[in-house]
Amino acid sequence: MRKPKSIQLILFLTLLGIIVSCKTNYGFKTYVFDSGLKFEKVNGIEKPHRQTTTKKSIVIVSDSTLNYTVLLGDIGASTTIKYDLRNGLLKIDSVDIYNRKSFQGYTNEIFGYEFKYSNDSLIDQKNGEKYYRTK
Repeated sequence: MRKPKSIQLILFLTLLGIIVSCKTNYGFKTYVFDSGLKFEKVNGIEKPHRQTTTKKSIVIVSDSTLNYTVLLGDIGASTTIKYDLRNGLLKIDSVDIYNRKSFQGYTNEIFGYEFKYSNDSLIDQKNGEKYYRTK
C-alpha cells in the first residue's frame, strides 16, 4: 500500500518543482534588432514584411555579462561579452570573455559599442540601430 502514496508524493513534488521553476524570473533581458522588417500596406492595413533574414540579439545575462548573437538565415554565431552600465549608457567591452576582438568576419561587430539603455530598448550610439526588448 505504500507504493501509491509514494507515487503520489513524487508526482506532487515534481509538479510543485515545475510550477516553482516556471514562476522564477532570472532577470534575463532580451533585446532584438531585425533590420529586414519593413511595413507595407495591404488592403489599407500596414503589415510587417521581412526583406532580409539577418537578426541580431543582445541578452543581458547578469549585471556584468551579455550574450550577443547574429543569425543569418539559419546560420548564426554567438559570444559572451562583459559590459558596464552607468548613467543610462551600456558600454560593451572591447573583447569578449575569450579575449577575442572579433568572433565572425561576416557580421558588424559590437565590441566597444555604447548603447543608450532603457527598459524597453537599446539604441546604438554609433548608427542609431534600435534593439527592442522582447516580452
